[in-house]
Amino acid sequence: MKYTFTCLLTISFFFAFSQKPDILVKFCPVALFDDISFPTIQGGVEFRVSHKWTWYNELGIKYRKSRMDDADTIFVRSGAFTGIKFKTEARYYLQAFRKPPYTGLYVAANLFFTKDNHNTQIDYYHGNPYPVMTDAFGVKKTTYGSNLLVGFQKYNSRPRGFGIEFYAGFGIRVRNVQTVGQQYNPHTDYFYPSVDPVFPDYRGEIDATPGTFVVLNFTTGFRVFYKL
Repeated sequence: MKYTFTCLLTISFFFAFSQKPDILVKFCPVALFDDISFPTIQGGVEFRVSHKWTWYNELGIKYRKSRMDDADTIFVRSGAFTGIKFKTEARYYLQAFRKPPYTGLYVAANLFFTKDNHNTQIDYYHGNPYPVMTDAFGVKKTTYGSNLLVGFQKYNSRPRGFGIEFYAGFGIRVRNVQTVGQQYNPHTDYFYPSVDPVFPDYRGEIDATPGTFVVLNFTTGFRVFYKL
């Protein structure tokens, strides 16, 4: 799967930079601080396919481990270059390309793929709330899926310049989790959450439940870009 997305990204860059006009190079600032998933240096390129259609491809590379990876024991290699995010997206602009192009509302559909290795730990108990035990283990997580999106994009009318984009959408994701060195058994043991529900608990419970699951997905965010 990851080789398929790599080929798509390579093809998109080839077509984008073989066409001189109307190329947008984008950057995702929020991805730098995405500790719920994993932090990446992430950006992409969008180029025109026809009068109303564009093709956007985005790649993110993990550059550090998440602040939620607090395990004392190392079961899998984590940190920089142990995670990747990729998406490919077809966009339809509701207004034909005018001056400036790439401006206004659009609808889109995308495919995405993520893969990450990290270490984590959870608290749990067996049959009785006490004693509470701690289990540290490694996680290998692969996710792929699809979204339908609505977005808005704007930049100044000069031939080149900066702009901003906002988007939101929903879809499905298929999540596969494999663990290394796990002692917690989700079928016989009980997850012990924090007093106040927090994101690390939600993430830890997902990491501690190996298998393949299909779940609903919601996505939103913004990007900054530069028109070449």
